[in-house]
Amino acid sequence: MDGYGKFLAGLMAFCAAFGGHAAQARAAWPPLEDLLKRSGDRALGALDARAQLRVAAASRVGAGVPAIGNPYVELQATRGAPTRDVAFTLFAATPIEVSGQRGTRLEESEALVRWRASAEAEARARVAVEVILRYGAAGIAVERAAQFERACVDAASEVELYSARLAAGDATAVDRSLAEAELGRYTQALAEARLSLASARLDLEVLSGGALGEGRPASTDPPALRSKDAAAFEARALSNSPALRALAGEAKYWEASRRRATAEGFAPLGLIINTTRSDGGDMSVGGGLAWTFPMTQRNQGPMAIAEAARDRAEELRGASEPVAARQARGLFASLSMARDALAAVDAAALPAAERLVAAILAAAKAGKTEYLHVLQARRDLASARARRLDLAETAWHIYAQMAALTGELP
Repeated sequence: MDGYGKFLAGLMAFCAAFGGHAAQARAAWPPLEDLLKRSGDRALGALDARAQLRVAAASRVGAGVPAIGNPYVELQATRGAPTRDVAFTLFAATPIEVSGQRGTRLEESEALVRWRASAEAEARARVAVEVILRYGAAGIAVERAAQFERACVDAASEVELYSARLAAGDATAVDRSLAEAELGRYTQALAEARLSLASARLDLEVLSGGALGEGRPASTDPPALRSKDAAAFEARALSNSPALRALAGEAKYWEASRRRATAEGFAPLGLIINTTRSDGGDMSVGGGLAWTFPMTQRNQGPMAIAEAARDRAEELRGASEPVAARQARGLFASLSMARDALAAVDAAALPAAERLVAAILAAAKAGKTEYLHVLQARRDLASARARRLDLAETAWHIYAQMAALTGELP
């Protein structure tokens, strides 16, 4: 076998190896639901949000301290000249919160925990969007690889056919060259699909925190929707939206923070007890109350910041609700149109293109048409299949956006 023959044989073996690897990758996928659960537990964004929730829960320790503060004790001693004895004064003061500071601290802490919990759900939703996009991309890459594998097999058989016909004087060198060029074209396309699959698979493993286990995707198309119509999906998006819940939780936290700052603008009441002994030995005991009047400083700065932050969160939530409603209806309609288009392609366009290829190939083998017509028909079929996968990829993107609205599979 000459050098060119070895190269051609290697090209055919390359196609076969890639195709088998793509089929194996198809068999190695876990279900989408499992990947979503794993990524929600292991993805860095979700882990960080969960850690922030634990930090928020730790604020309960400081918020729950008693309303009675640490006592202050002061002891003074002097020695007087007339008696040469020691006189001393003992002064003790204990601050007591009487303006509800402890209660507002606990309310603020609980509001912070609820806010961070909703923020964790929002982070998990963002991770889920990435997983859905990568899962769809990987499925489409596998299907592309499988299609190009079949194209490589067909092109390789035609190379052998026209090589034999050329040796028998029944074909031209141009025909064989066209077949060889077509084999090279599909080999390159197969390599590109395989690289896309490797990239999507790596992203899925990074997001899920481990190697992919066993399983098989049901389809290259997104799963069926759980909502029966656009109105139902809109209602579900507005009630379950992680982004809207996070904004609501943030507004409630800042309102609780404002109430806490207001309460702490009133200083604790000081309970005072004092005892004195003069240098002559006389003893006296007394007591009293101390209170700081909040006339010039009463936490105006923290209160203003909390009010502004609360208003910001409420305004954002109010502006986001109608946007989410419009997105929900528009995405539902877009995905429905994409599904209808996929069904039409599967029912009519692809079968017609496949029948045309079969008819032209039969005519070419019978010597009734030129091989160039076969190539054109094959390319038209490959283009139709590629456009079908492009449409499926668009459907996955829409599906992921819908998942972002609801925080779960739509």
